[in-house]
Amino acid sequence: MRKSASLGIIHLLLLIISYWSQFSNAQLCPGNGLMDCACNFIEACAWNDRKKAFEHFKGSTPLKRYLPNGLEVFAKDKTKVAEICEPGSIGIFYDCENRIPLAATIVVTAEQYESGYRRVGRFKSSENIDPHFQQNNDDYFKTSQHIPCYKTIGSTPLLTENDWHYELTQNYIQPGTPCIKSVKSPIDRGHLIAAHYGLGPDKNRVEETFVYTNAVPQFAKLNRGQWQRFEGKVILWANENCRRAPIHIIVGSVPSTFANNVKRFFGKPGFSDYFNDGEGYRVNVPAYIWTAACCYSPGSFTKSTFYVADNRPGQRLGVPKKFSELFSHVGDNPSGPAKDIKLFPQWPDCHDDMGNVEIIS
Repeated sequence: MRKSASLGIIHLLLLIISYWSQFSNAQLCPGNGLMDCACNFIEACAWNDRKKAFEHFKGSTPLKRYLPNGLEVFAKDKTKVAEICEPGSIGIFYDCENRIPLAATIVVTAEQYESGYRRVGRFKSSENIDPHFQQNNDDYFKTSQHIPCYKTIGSTPLLTENDWHYELTQNYIQPGTPCIKSVKSPIDRGHLIAAHYGLGPDKNRVEETFVYTNAVPQFAKLNRGQWQRFEGKVILWANENCRRAPIHIIVGSVPSTFANNVKRFFGKPGFSDYFNDGEGYRVNVPAYIWTAACCYSPGSFTKSTFYVADNRPGQRLGVPKKFSELFSHVGDNPSGPAKDIKLFPQWPDCHDDMGNVEIIS
């Protein structure tokens, strides 16, 4: 009896230590702030047209005024969204609980988007946020061999993910079907700010996009197919529409924990429908990935474009006709909290459908 009681106390202490460890780690998720990335945000910095470069943050009002607002509605815990500025001036809004970025931002000048680029780099951890809250190489162990199956609480055998299986095979199966292991569903480390957007003579800009705070688990067929093609088309779009003005690009994700999306998590063992650090299901698989871009010249023109993709094994990418439609089907009804998101708050013309120039698929 005494031995049983002692084991019970030890178990309780371990639970307390585990909880305290998670609580302590939660306090270490503030990020390093966005001040060094201020010029990513429209109207925050002074543009020197002669030098064709941004000079500095204007500083007359708080930076927060220029930042996208409302993105925290997608977070698992709205109080745990970190603001991070990575080298290469990549600004990140980071969901610490889901271990993925909600959005990443960059500004690309004409000198850069008129240049070529060479894809170089390997993903690494960020130095600007605690490693506990980041993805890592172990999460992506043998992801080329992943199968469209998931573990659910209380079930020993893996179950087949019906929708994923259909997209890969065009065959319907019954819910609750045991895992069909003959089908593969590879996962990539998917950039938000693409290597394409690190254009320019400084190759470090490309390398600096390879950081885990700028990555989400993305299905390989989408990442290497339509999504990658559209990343290239954003640069072509800038050359055709921006008249050598800088282009402000925001790329984001909608975690599957948001609203009524089917929750999926990911890690070394594969997929699950629940979060569990100890078992290795430590990273959220976002339900959607989206891009918005805007360029302008005061008193002259404003041009914007945007698109969104289901993060599934297929290649379903949509190009909304209106900015108001960008978040209209991301697991939320059109009148839900996502309708209030403003990505370019200090230049509302970017949200105006009159300036929208669609990227042709």
